[in-house]
Amino acid sequence: MAATSTVRFETELSPDGETPQFTLKESDQYRKGHYALQMTFFRGKVYIHVQDNHKGKQVSLPLDVFDALWVIREDIKAGTDLLRNLASPPSPPLITIAPPKKRRVQLKKRAIPLDDSDDELII
Repeated sequence: MAATSTVRFETELSPDGETPQFTLKESDQYRKGHYALQMTFFRGKVYIHVQDNHKGKQVSLPLDVFDALWVIREDIKAGTDLLRNLASPPSPPLITIAPPKKRRVQLKKRAIPLDDSDDELII
């Protein structure tokens, strides 16, 4: 079962004033304005520019590449769902047994006389 999230973009005009730009307005996973999308027409091809405003990176790919990614997206989802179904159940938490307390044993030395007349002591 694939997780879904809501993503909404709002339309803004790019700095040149002609090309519309779609900026992330609302998402479950990303902050407002994190990503921006823009489409351009260059040398007979439509390009989509994806810009990450927080990292300052941009990717420009032709529209047919995005279409191909959309097609294989379903195959990738099916593969990940299959892997999830084949995965074994999560292992239970390990039982931890506390080690026995270390007890300190002290031996007391005692002087024992051998007999009453001797001054020798056994230690």
